[in-house]
Amino acid sequence: MLKDGTKHWPQDVRLRQLLGLSLARSGAVEHGNAILRELSNEAEADGETLGILASTYKDLWETAADPSLAKRNLKLSHDIYFQAFSVSLEKDDVESSYYNGINAAATALLMGQQQKARDLAEQVDRLCDRAMSSNNPDGDSYWAIATRGEASLILGKYERAAAHYSHAARLAQGR
Repeated sequence: MLKDGTKHWPQDVRLRQLLGLSLARSGAVEHGNAILRELSNEAEADGETLGILASTYKDLWETAADPSLAKRNLKLSHDIYFQAFSVSLEKDDVESSYYNGINAAATALLMGQQQKARDLAEQVDRLCDRAMSSNNPDGDSYWAIATRGEASLILGKYERAAAHYSHAARLAQGR
């Protein structure tokens, strides 16, 4: 359906993002990656496009048989997540910022860059706090709370991470 949609609306960014993401999730990671690379090269890429593109490189890292290719894909994933984090911060897009920031922190940790990972995790924790305080009382803060759990793990605050994950699990019940 998404592929058909892009035939009718070939410049629609969201359709193309979703096509790249759906291909990657269905196992056609390289094809999804190519669509997202093309999209990110066409104009000033936004945090959403870059974040999805970075996730495809993380998928390629996980499945690479060649260690040098795996290392290259992990670095690309990290660099693009970090770029997406920076772009999202510039645009004051808090949700995209903490999503991309926590992934930049996690990939930094996977590359052995503990201090960079902790620095990013601290920034992300503050962004999540900001997102939660700006939500209306009935708003869904699941992702911000779950992300704070991951940030707490990276920071070595395990009891705090457990509390955040427990809270997120309660919010996700029934879904």
